[in-house]
Amino acid sequence: MEIPALLKSTFYRFRKPILIASSLVALMLLLVLYHKASAPIHKLKEWRKQSNQQTESLQFVRGMDSLKREIAFKKALLALPKKDSMNLVLNVPDSTLGLFINGISIFKTQLTSMDLDPLLKGLGEEIYYSQFSKPLAASSSRASIEKEPIIEKTAPKTQEEFLASVTMPDSVVYDPAFIHLALENGMDIYIGLNELSDRADRKAQRLFFTPERRRSFKSLLRAVFTFKSLEYRPEIHLKASNAEITSIYRALPEQPKVVIFYY
Repeated sequence: MEIPALLKSTFYRFRKPILIASSLVALMLLLVLYHKASAPIHKLKEWRKQSNQQTESLQFVRGMDSLKREIAFKKALLALPKKDSMNLVLNVPDSTLGLFINGISIFKTQLTSMDLDPLLKGLGEEIYYSQFSKPLAASSSRASIEKEPIIEKTAPKTQEEFLASVTMPDSVVYDPAFIHLALENGMDIYIGLNELSDRADRKAQRLFFTPERRRSFKSLLRAVFTFKSLEYRPEIHLKASNAEITSIYRALPEQPKVVIFYY
């Protein structure tokens, strides 16, 4: 039997299973696309429902969106805890990420890159006000660095050694810092290096984001096979100096309050 004839015979023999498998694959792809497309819509509906409950007594004037956002920012700052607790403030117009304590700014770092989720960029003023006119608690935090650095020092034996130790320039080696803050309203903030300078930085980034990719993939599969809505978490990605990222993370409590302001 010639090879083309053999292939034709084999195809007709397995035609039905092939068609079934192809149909299942196509159906899976359609379900994946549907869940990915509808997830932001469900999130927007959730926030709109919260907005209707929280802002029904407020008056919003068309064309005053920028002013209303500044008012929301000031209100959120005033609502920060008055106790001796460190809080995080993201000011997108100023491109800064700052630490606040007792309502006072004690540290700011200049961001080299900011990337806001498309859903956040398209929010109307009512939904924006309901979400960002208050500090948002971080329900969990994770980082590629230790919260408390371990520094070993040898006690000086002479006065000369003591003077040398306190005048010696800082030689702390900073590990690649990547931070993830999961906020109570379903948002995620990622803070990372402004530049991946070597293989160690790229490896640290890959290891840090691997659990997030696995979580997203499992969530997508769960939504496809259970026919439930896919959870959508709007993301904000920030980049800054490695040393300053490390300082910010180690100054924050495990579940800090975060204030976000953008136009």
